[in-house]
Amino acid sequence: MKVFKTLVLAFLALAPLMVGASVISVLTPIQQSISSSNQVVNLGLVGPGQKVEVTFDRGTQQQVSYLNASYYGFREAVWDKANVVSMPAGWSASDSLYYETPLTVFVFVSPNASEGLYNFTVEFLNEYQGVQPFNATFQVQVSDNVVETSLLNPVVYTSVGQPAVYTLNVQSLSSASDIFEVSAEGLPYNWQFTKTFFLPRDSNVTVYYEVVGSELKNLNFNIRVQSISSSLISSEANASLVTTSSLIQQMEGVSEGVPLFPSIEQTVYSLIGLVAGLVK
Repeated sequence: MKVFKTLVLAFLALAPLMVGASVISVLTPIQQSISSSNQVVNLGLVGPGQKVEVTFDRGTQQQVSYLNASYYGFREAVWDKANVVSMPAGWSASDSLYYETPLTVFVFVSPNASEGLYNFTVEFLNEYQGVQPFNATFQVQVSDNVVETSLLNPVVYTSVGQPAVYTLNVQSLSSASDIFEVSAEGLPYNWQFTKTFFLPRDSNVTVYYEVVGSELKNLNFNIRVQSISSSLISSEANASLVTTSSLIQQMEGVSEGVPLFPSIEQTVYSLIGLVAGLVK
């Protein structure tokens, strides 16, 4: 037995043995295993200018011989690094760190990318265990239509000078997370209030947006949701603002001279106006 053990140790020391073929396991934005470099893995829909984050399990599913002072046998080899080695012109990328878990690469779509299918290739490396490099090809579909916006309350009634709060439901159709800005368009006065929010990939968020009416008027306008990654990514919802005078404003109004009323009624209206002033 000792002779057999000695022979095994000597054999393992000469060269690492490998059992099975290496595999790439994609964790996000989808979950899929890649066993052949001929596979093209579709990661879904993304917008111009967006940052695609792709994460991978470090396991190769390939067993390699392992030897130290207390153990000999086989264990799973791991990937040590992932590098983006090819991508479309005008795009950029960030490689993974060495030995990070999970391995993560970022691919930045060109802000001016036209709609269509695009491929990029990631190379996986194993430094010390003898696993051969593995190239995996990924595909994304670039589209401007990666966000949808709807209003839960498209018509809001409020008093002049008081905020009207609109509730937006914003849905991401993209495999990439992004930051968006909400603004109002089409108002007859200069309303510059904006709100920014983070929209995770393939998710829904609720956003509250405020508009203040400056005059008694029914206003129709658009609430716009715009990506900060590219001006090509946006969505709009139609909104209406109905402003009315408040009770206090009505009480103030009746105090400003009513010549057609008898004097006693004029006195009553003046008192109402006085009360309104005291309330304010």
